[in-house]
Amino acid sequence: MSEYGFQGYPDFKTVQSFCSPKDVNLSSDAFKNHQKHPIGNETILEYMEREYPISDSIFEFTYLSQILQASGIQTAIEAHRRAKPHCMGTLYWQLNDCWPVVSWSSIDYYGRWKALHYKTRDLYKNFMISVDQQDSMLQVYVVSDSTQNIEANISVDLIDFYGKTIFTDSIKLNIKENSSQIFASYNLKELLPDSMLNSSLLQIKLNDKEKELAQRIHYFDLPKNLILPSPKINIEVEEIETGYSLEINSTSLVKNLYLYIENEECHSSDNYFDLLPGQAKVVSLKTSKSTSGLKNQIKYLSLADIPKL
Repeated sequence: MSEYGFQGYPDFKTVQSFCSPKDVNLSSDAFKNHQKHPIGNETILEYMEREYPISDSIFEFTYLSQILQASGIQTAIEAHRRAKPHCMGTLYWQLNDCWPVVSWSSIDYYGRWKALHYKTRDLYKNFMISVDQQDSMLQVYVVSDSTQNIEANISVDLIDFYGKTIFTDSIKLNIKENSSQIFASYNLKELLPDSMLNSSLLQIKLNDKEKELAQRIHYFDLPKNLILPSPKINIEVEEIETGYSLEINSTSLVKNLYLYIENEECHSSDNYFDLLPGQAKVVSLKTSKSTSGLKNQIKYLSLADIPKL
């Protein structure tokens, strides 16, 4: 399957490169001139309203559009990869841009990664976990592009957004080479009351004897319906040879955490990710900023920060 896609706005710094402060709005001529799909903005907004909260802030709107784009392409890639051997490849449109623009790309004109590029890096790994939810039934797939059979273990943890364990499971499996297999099925009604569907998640990890091969976080409701805690995030900064190492943790779920520095170029090894309660995450950051005061200059935005209008 090839040449399918969904548009997303570029990084807000890229938007600022073609819009003066007075033109940073969807109805300005500058914005319209950098959206060449005749119903592009309307399509983004239509799908965003279905699944996400809507913001009047253009900065937040660009962030939401990138998460929406990544989620849409994730749905397609997972469906294609699960369909082995009937579908043996999936190639989304498109990688990058030839000018600063709203487009289907995962990397914008200035080389800034959108949420989609971070997401597809994980979705195209040799091993992928995918959860297919139909009403209350969940099927857990493991997809392998490896040319070897392997023995591995899946751990399944159902937790609430504050890290409280509701259900756990562990499964030993033999993964066939170049395959897509269902290894577990669950009935949500047996695991969780309906009242907790918007405040719980499923974390699934695939490990062999040496390392983690894949991970999947699955939610049971639309993002706009999730009861997300107000994020309380701690970031520790350490200077390393290639830039800076950030250790990030929180006592509650932080969904789609976006790290940035205002008015400064920076690149994080991971971004727009879900930070789970009590599970520290380490990312590397490249920036020209000095260590002094860097911790206070690192800003973040998460889905919980978007007011539900």
